Amino acid sequence: MTRLILDTNALRDGQFSSSALQQWARALGEGEVDLVIPEVVVWEWAEHADSAYASLAATHRDYKVDPAVLPVPPLPEASAKSELISRIRGLISRPAVVWSPGEATWESAVRDQVLQTGVGERKQGVKTGAADAIVLACVAEQVEDRRGTEAVILATRDKGLRKACKDRFGDEVLLVLGTGDLLSTLIAFAPAEQDLLEATEEWLDRAIRSGLSSDLRAPLDTFAMGYTVRHASARDASFHELARLGRVDIVELHDLRVGQDGANDRVGLADVRLFADVHMTVLELVRTETGASEWKTAFDGTVTGGYVDLQLTVTFDTHWDVRSAFPTGPANIVFDDDGDESDDDQGPGRSSDSCGGFEQVV
Repeated sequence: MTRLILDTNALRDGQFSSSALQQWARALGEGEVDLVIPEVVVWEWAEHADSAYASLAATHRDYKVDPAVLPVPPLPEASAKSELISRIRGLISRPAVVWSPGEATWESAVRDQVLQTGVGERKQGVKTGAADAIVLACVAEQVEDRRGTEAVILATRDKGLRKACKDRFGDEVLLVLGTGDLLSTLIAFAPAEQDLLEATEEWLDRAIRSGLSSDLRAPLDTFAMGYTVRHASARDASFHELARLGRVDIVELHDLRVGQDGANDRVGLADVRLFADVHMTVLELVRTETGASEWKTAFDGTVTGGYVDLQLTVTFDTHWDVRSAFPTGPANIVFDDDGDESDDDQGPGRSSDSCGGFEQVV
């Protein structure tokens, strides 16, 4: 999930515009995103709207054209700033959310402004900085709450706030001026390798064990992509094995190599190991009394304690969320270990008292 924080001036002239807010949402693209608006930014938009109305009212009063020539249009009644705040909040909807700080954060922001510490400063003799302190507190919470693969972005044109953000967070927070450079910033962002591995493994675990992605689990259930079987008891050409995936206990991601295609999607190759039960049916080619050959079932049951190695193609969206995963080649089903070989009539796995504890469940 990408977390984008909007400062007041992220919208043109610091004035709230629902269409401009939608442009930011569209620029973020599809996927899991949060467009976070600090509560103080909503207040500033309301104050700017009130100031714009006051300026318009002054122009309306000073209208000098004769009404017989061109009548002055009627002016709507002024609204209280509290009403303007409510209207703006009512126009904010997902993926945009309003972030409200706690009392301690408000106190700290006022202290910065009064004592001229932190981001507190004087502009034309007037102490300011509380609003910037609140925005930075919002950024700090997004950084603290994010997963390792999530980008945190601050949209602001305020040079002082940009510098303060860079000084405090360094490369942990990306800075953009407007929607024009947001996409290029997202494309350039890459999470730490270990963070991406952990997030991808978590997604694959849910997708495989809980059936989150039927497109992935369905071919795995039947090994539709093909498979080879390795076990201690070697089979010659007189045996034929059929496999189905059973309960999956553990999903391990051992390696992930990621590139990018022309559509701004990232594509990776993942080496995955599943510790799982596998239902095996072993057919043996035998001769009948008449001399003919036919397949007979030599074993049919579930072998536990083995593992399955496979390679998956994993695609990521612009926000490094996994979009899809599917097998790219045959799986390798492994039943052998360092213990004693099981008898042929116990199937392709290990006997329950061998090292590795492969237990047959018929």
